[in-house]
Amino acid sequence: MRFIYAFLGYSLILISGIFIFSFCMVQVSDEPQKLITFLLAILFFFAVGLAGFKLTRLGHRGRQEKRERQILQFAAQNRGRITPAELAMALPFSAEECQTVLETLCDQGIAQLQITDTGNLLYVFEGFLSETEKTTSKNPLDR
Repeated sequence: MRFIYAFLGYSLILISGIFIFSFCMVQVSDEPQKLITFLLAILFFFAVGLAGFKLTRLGHRGRQEKRERQILQFAAQNRGRITPAELAMALPFSAEECQTVLETLCDQGIAQLQITDTGNLLYVFEGFLSETEKTTSKNPLDR
């Protein structure tokens, strides 16, 4: 579905650009009726291009969310501690893409960046609890 949104979005942007260019190349006469028609056509195709842009953003946002889900699944399998290199080897993303998504997750407060003694980056996801932690949890008001 994301591919369809992106394809439709880029198609709408292309079509609207072609029509806006075509309308601009047509010489406008001094008649007010033709000028109004010209301006309405430009406005309409600008709106179509804007809708296409929104569709492409929707397609890209879905792809980003899918990457985040895959990274979170990988982090859960590794007890919430992963390195960008491990992630790039395990998932079909480049090391740069992995690094970008991990930084985004840190900015959102989902992960924390730590540095090992050897200087490697380690991303820690605190939200993954062991079964023991889940079963021994207590009501915060009972403390």
